[in-house]
Amino acid sequence: MRLVSTPTHASWLKQVEIWCSLLVRRLRKRASCTSVAELRQRILAFIDDCNKTVAKPFKWTDVGRPLAASTGNKLAPALY
Repeated sequence: MRLVSTPTHASWLKQVEIWCSLLVRRLRKRASCTSVAELRQRILAFIDDCNKTVAKPFKWTDVGRPLAASTGNKLAPALY
């Protein structure tokens, strides 16, 4: 197994947190749901709206570089 350190300031998880924050703020501000089914419908509508208006493919600009060998890379140690 190889563990790779991901900087917290550049993590994909931050993007997920931002999206969830938008979801909560928009639903809480505009909605008063009376059932779980209604809440689910509103969440799915929000997702559909985001996919139609905001979402766009990400274009990688970096060609990348190979990972260093596990014996010489201190940031990605191999665990056995």
